[in-house]
Amino acid sequence: MALVVSVGEGTRFQSGVINPVRVESGQRILIDKNAGLPLSVNTEVLHLVREAEILGVFEEEEKHKLEAVG
Repeated sequence: MALVVSVGEGTRFQSGVINPVRVESGQRILIDKNAGLPLSVNTEVLHLVREAEILGVFEEEEKHKLEAVG
């Protein structure tokens, strides 16, 4: 599980049309442990992940259940 910190504008096609990203900052997502490119920012390691690497998005209700357990 990962927390979305920031997102870009989406995928830009050659025609100039932008396919917007379907996740937002603050959402919790499910990714494979090897997904993304690790980046060191100050003392924190962040992962740059393509939208295609996202396996799922937790809904608001599911986030509350996870927070109660963890």
